Amino acid sequence: MKSYTLDLSYKQQKELGFRYDSKLDEYVYEFPVYLHKGKPNIICKLGINEDNKVWYQVCNTEGCTYSSYYMRDYGKNEIVAIIDKNIEKQLRRLGAKINKERYGD
Repeated sequence: MKSYTLDLSYKQQKELGFRYDSKLDEYVYEFPVYLHKGKPNIICKLGINEDNKVWYQVCNTEGCTYSSYYMRDYGKNEIVAIIDKNIEKQLRRLGAKINKERYGD
């Protein structure tokens, strides 16, 4: 998987729609990555660590990790490609830069 960096102040994060998450003690941006019958079914939670590296978690609307996104070696899941496309679209919109190193491969 690609690794991204994003250099935003807290003010910029709030202006872009990031919201404070008290459980994580940081600002998080949530957006739908897959719709079912026009309603969000799978979402992405995205944050930025102290080194400006982007982290994200793909989960269902109840907050449970969408395991099929992370277990790509088993079966064929067409939804994963849609999720990847929507995450990359949001990262581009936010101005994220792709790092040379990768993670999770």
